[in-house]
Amino acid sequence: MQEINHSDNNADRYSSPQPRVSFKEKLKQGWQSVYTWFVHWKMIILTSPFVQKHQKGILAGIAVVGVFALLLTIPSVRQLLRSRTDRWEALKEDASKPLSITLNNETARRYFPQEFRRNILVAVMDTFYTNRMYLPAWIGEKGNTALVDSLVTVLSQSGQEGFDTTSYQLDTLRKLRSTLTLKSKPEDVAHLDRLATASYLLYASHMLWGRVDPGKIDTMWQSVSYPFALSKNLQEALEENHLQASLTQLLPSNQYYSYEALKQKFVELCIQEQKGGWPAVTINQSLHKGSNNPAVKQLKQRLIAEGDLEASKTNLSNTVYDQTVVDAVKSYQARYGLQVTGNLTKETRTELAVPLKKRIQQVALNLERLRWLPRQYPSESVWINIPEFSLRVWDQDKQVWETRIVVGKPNKPTPILTDTLEQIILNPDWVIPQSIAVNEMLPQIRQTPEMLEENEFEVYESWKKGAPLVDVSMIDWDTISTDNFTYKIAQKPGDKNALGKVKFLFPNHYDTYLHDTPAKGLFNVKDRAYSHGCVRVENPLKLAYYLLKSTGKWTEEKILEQTQLAMLDNEDEDEGDTAITPEKIDLKKPIAVTTLYLTAFVRQGRLYFCPDIYGYDVMQTAAISLPAKSMIPPIANKPQPEKKSNLSLTSLFSH
Repeated sequence: MQEINHSDNNADRYSSPQPRVSFKEKLKQGWQSVYTWFVHWKMIILTSPFVQKHQKGILAGIAVVGVFALLLTIPSVRQLLRSRTDRWEALKEDASKPLSITLNNETARRYFPQEFRRNILVAVMDTFYTNRMYLPAWIGEKGNTALVDSLVTVLSQSGQEGFDTTSYQLDTLRKLRSTLTLKSKPEDVAHLDRLATASYLLYASHMLWGRVDPGKIDTMWQSVSYPFALSKNLQEALEENHLQASLTQLLPSNQYYSYEALKQKFVELCIQEQKGGWPAVTINQSLHKGSNNPAVKQLKQRLIAEGDLEASKTNLSNTVYDQTVVDAVKSYQARYGLQVTGNLTKETRTELAVPLKKRIQQVALNLERLRWLPRQYPSESVWINIPEFSLRVWDQDKQVWETRIVVGKPNKPTPILTDTLEQIILNPDWVIPQSIAVNEMLPQIRQTPEMLEENEFEVYESWKKGAPLVDVSMIDWDTISTDNFTYKIAQKPGDKNALGKVKFLFPNHYDTYLHDTPAKGLFNVKDRAYSHGCVRVENPLKLAYYLLKSTGKWTEEKILEQTQLAMLDNEDEDEGDTAITPEKIDLKKPIAVTTLYLTAFVRQGRLYFCPDIYGYDVMQTAAISLPAKSMIPPIANKPQPEKKSNLSLTSLFSH
């Protein structure tokens, strides 16, 4: 994330003001004018009856003027009498000297306490002040601090994004702003200006790139870095007086998983917490249609509070678990990633027992994950949400296709990344990764050597290109261990191939891809984390057709025919037919693929939650390391007067 170097065509506006004529020089010029005028008119003045009559008074007046002129030669008196505007401008000019001093490691920590991205932000700040010829940016004419006030207002609402407001040193900003006077030292003016700049840049970096590096949470989480000219963004915001807009534009704006919609739900949950939280449900037994239990009234109130039940469609005093309650519970179960039965199961009661504070924390974590995403996507893209076990294809901000998927096991997680799908392989073979061959297949081969032939595996002498096939019956597998296993094992195309009939490649250093599978039964399981990291697709041939239809060559029927033909050819291979080979098809137009890890998101106006199958919620919470306190303003969509809330982010993230 490097600051973009940009030339400033308006550099003249930042140049130092022209030198002003000193007050002493002006005084000298004034006295010379008076003396010249007096010499010219002295005879008339001295012979005037008025002058002769009031000679003593005039001499006294001249004496007073003389004394005043002498006083004006004293610098402190001149400073006192100088116009207020001139004095402020002089103070700001004097502040440019301390602003020109580059921050060292110690002073940098004063403005950017968090080490993460500190060096980047210090470099951005240096660029900003260099472009301004080191003149203060936040103090206007006559010491006007309206820009600082606007910044304080914006930062005080940062809790609406799920941020910790204390990160931006608001208390220090307010104190420095309130104590700024003409008597302030240039160093104090520079400190206020630099702190305002630092607070803006830190907040902007959080909006643009997030608070923590996702790669620090897990190595399977791709860190996305992209440049943005933050110094230019700040300068334009100050010139046009639109600080809030300059920051809002940094947020993700894709419609696939809407940041703005999730943010709105976050604030609604905060408001609900301030009102006392969700109605508690104290039911410790399973209920189904027809059950009669006094706690059904509690359940109804909870379902109404979460939007799964309309109050007008039920009688709150009725304690029967009727069809209305069944339908509402189904809605709740669907939103929480549970088995949808309509019964009040143990799993459903467990989710109902989670405190609202915990849900607020969960939504805040997912707002951060959305900020980690790239800002630009092509109109057509594939989105995979791992905890949701779903794949969706989007085109022009509309979902056009969806299917269920199987993802990596917790100890073999599917990586989180953004890449480009470039190639489809029909009838793929499968070269077994060495780790799987040694750690998983070898013990099975020792017990049942015939499994290799039964599942159409071929064994090569080594991983070298052109290595010959080995007669597996000649291998004494009991003598083969993890230390001397040098073979390469590959599975031929066919109905037994673990990759199924089609494979989708988007080259990445994790060697992850999408593919078919012969194990179709797993798609009927609710929690589908069973793979070694790759993504198994329930309806891969339909996905292949969607991606290939623009070629005009591959119809749905042709794809099906080609893959079925491969199965038949493999069955006839023993009769002398030539074995089928994989068919590689390069996409005419590569398509973006994004794997996500969202445990909270909004779809069609409803808030959904998913299980934290990889434990990333816990890891991310620890990585944020929130300070002692932070306030969340209760309103999200429009600027509000500064006011404190009794809900703290620290309490939300406490264990």
